[in-house]
Amino acid sequence: LHWRCHAALEGEPPTAAALRARKAYRAMLQLGTGAKNYQSLQIRYYTALAEARAAEIREADIIFTTAVSCRRMVISEVLQQAGAPQFKQVIIDEAGQATEPEALSPMAFAAFAQQIVLFGDHKQLRPVLKSRAESK
Repeated sequence: LHWRCHAALEGEPPTAAALRARKAYRAMLQLGTGAKNYQSLQIRYYTALAEARAAEIREADIIFTTAVSCRRMVISEVLQQAGAPQFKQVIIDEAGQATEPEALSPMAFAAFAQQIVLFGDHKQLRPVLKSRAESK
């Protein structure tokens, strides 16, 4: 996703949003952090990058993500916009190792899912939780 959003994949035509993100990124790098208008360039870049990410997610047929990274704001914001993709299936790998909140996170984005598949070996490593209070 990162390289697509910066129009940096060879052999694939970039989206208009990716071209804007690349242009904003290069402008920000060219002037450097000491430039007077660096903060405005940084805001312009982050805005363009968010638009490029949203465009990529809206166009995707399949999205692979970890249970934790699916909670990132960019995915959440895109999926709440009008015209957002609706997931028909959610597949969670290594479900035996996931805590309940981790396993539920991807499902929260799939209100219209027709199938939710959890798979993993329950005899492998179970979820590991570290607690400072319990270690004393």
